Amino acid sequence: MKPFAYTAATSLDQAQEILSEEWGSRLYAGGTDLLTLTKRGTVSPDHLVDIKGLADFRYLRHLTGGGLAIGALTTLAELEANRTVHRRFPALARSIAVTGTPQLRNRATVGGNLCQQPRCWYYRGDFPCLLHGDEVCGAAKGENAYHALFGYESADGNRCVAVHPSDPAVALSALEAEVVVAVPGEAPVNWEATPIDDLFQQPTKDFPGTTILNPGDVVVEIRVPEQPKGSRQVYLKAMDRAAWAFALVSVAAVATLDGNRLADLRLALGGVAYKPWRARHAEEIARGHVVSPELVDEIVELAAEGAMPLGANEYKVPLLKGLVRQALRAVTDESRGI
Repeated sequence: MKPFAYTAATSLDQAQEILSEEWGSRLYAGGTDLLTLTKRGTVSPDHLVDIKGLADFRYLRHLTGGGLAIGALTTLAELEANRTVHRRFPALARSIAVTGTPQLRNRATVGGNLCQQPRCWYYRGDFPCLLHGDEVCGAAKGENAYHALFGYESADGNRCVAVHPSDPAVALSALEAEVVVAVPGEAPVNWEATPIDDLFQQPTKDFPGTTILNPGDVVVEIRVPEQPKGSRQVYLKAMDRAAWAFALVSVAAVATLDGNRLADLRLALGGVAYKPWRARHAEEIARGHVVSPELVDEIVELAAEGAMPLGANEYKVPLLKGLVRQALRAVTDESRGI
């Protein structure tokens, strides 16, 4: 590990000034991902800017009209322990409970979790990788059992096929959360919220970043809107071992029933794309229809619509379908024979 400078920022402005003006500077909060990358030599920061002492961004607040604002420096453990999160956003609570270990959740921040790097061995090893500035994504035609089903045009290596590793991001997508990003030089009143799905981008040779954030941009808050009264939520995760593993496939479902009809359905898929992947077509077809085995079959098939398995991850398609079916059973009335 090469030597680097270290600054414990006393304000967000100070942190942003360093991050935007010094090439090679990196934001440091929980550090559960960054320190591992640094020790392995995957990244070699010249300057670490520590913001974990900025208490103004560690909070949970009720929003006017409902919903919850989460400071980006709030730890996953703090969210997991919060009764409001469990009562009003159980899908989020569950997604956190199956993230890492208790020790990691005590350290990891929600903002850092959303901005973590892919768990792809091509990126984290000495192999061809677009994130390293190489010409191709080595995983596209290489070892890709854990990689994407959606979101890339072809497996020619021009686009990254790694998947986003965050569990909470998938639940937050189904809950239609927004993120607030602080831009250097802008006052807080000008900070705008953007849908969480728009935070992420697929790395390419020309744009090798995993988020839309520019140098100095900092995620400062996550806003989770109030969910419709009576909505049902679930988060399910398939792993290759019983605990402390990243998702092979995950599903977050939020459903609102009007009698025996689906007034609304949101399905977010994890472990299958560079970001939480919304099954938009399946959502549209489901709305307003009577819950039935036939409707569930259609939703399951539509959730996997457009899947493009790579050489070694075709198993994810039936796994995804099974998990979507299980999620639908959880958020609808099983007495209807589903």
